[in-house]
Amino acid sequence: MRFSLSAISMLLFAATGLCAPPNESPAAPDDASVNDKFRAMAWDWCATDVTCYSDSDCNTQDDCYNKSKTPSQIECGTTFYPHSCWTFTTWR
Repeated sequence: MRFSLSAISMLLFAATGLCAPPNESPAAPDDASVNDKFRAMAWDWCATDVTCYSDSDCNTQDDCYNKSKTPSQIECGTTFYPHSCWTFTTWR
């Protein structure tokens, strides 16, 4: 008896899950918003002759500042190049 009650309850829960409406997928972004997103994410190497150990090492380099114009967007290191300077830039 105990087994049959648990089996029936599992079947009822499974059936209600199958009848539930699917989640609506979010609207796909239009081309303009996708382009703006990638434009905002543009980056470039800077001061390629410098080995950096912190962001301040890159902030003092003219090449990095000329590419970004904003010291807060200049950074040191990536996953595979931990001692390289890079900065966020605008698309050319």
